[in-house]
Amino acid sequence: SKRRLNERYGLYRGIIIDILYDHMLAADWARYSSVDLQKYAEKFYGLLEKNQNILPDKIQHMSKYMIRHDWLTSYARVDGIEQVLEGMNRRTGGKGEMNLAIADLKDNYEGLAHDFLLFFEKLRTFSAENLSEINEQFTS
Repeated sequence: SKRRLNERYGLYRGIIIDILYDHMLAADWARYSSVDLQKYAEKFYGLLEKNQNILPDKIQHMSKYMIRHDWLTSYARVDGIEQVLEGMNRRTGGKGEMNLAIADLKDNYEGLAHDFLLFFEKLRTFSAENLSEINEQFTS
């Protein structure tokens, strides 16, 4: 997936792919979960609020913005990802020009979606295998 992005992003390509993959997951959420994305997000935000006192300071600060701007469901929309990339670009002082990556997403959408499907299936398999191993350790 990194090769599908313009080289100008340099070391930020991995971060951009992470954000684009968040979009791919949210955009096709029903494929992976029987729980509606909006309901999932609301429950997650509720857990964040309930547990603010045990979260690190940086996460406490960030979670307020996450909830206020409904990041989880906004990731399903291209304009939501565009806002995330613009915010990341501001926080890095424009070094990675991440705000320009929305064009890469639009130009390479099908290829990135295919890459994500391959990656996510490997992740699901890896997780299932390791969950089995963890469960075995606790039951033996």
